[in-house]
Amino acid sequence: MRIRILAVSCFQECHNRAQVDRQLKVSHRSVNEWVKNYLNLGLGGLKANMSSTNGTPKAGSLSIYRPIKPLRAGD
Repeated sequence: MRIRILAVSCFQECHNRAQVDRQLKVSHRSVNEWVKNYLNLGLGGLKANMSSTNGTPKAGSLSIYRPIKPLRAGD
């Protein structure tokens, strides 16, 4: 969240998304999305699509691994 706020703040100062992405070393696409979400939805828009699990799979997606465990038990 911090990098998103920083990107929007830099954008508001210089009005140049390309400069922001180079300065913060993030993708141009990310900066575009964050600025668009901020302009349309405010600070709440910066929270959109953020995962609170920091990239770990959700419990539902782990169900695909259940069939694999019995096969490995025989090793």
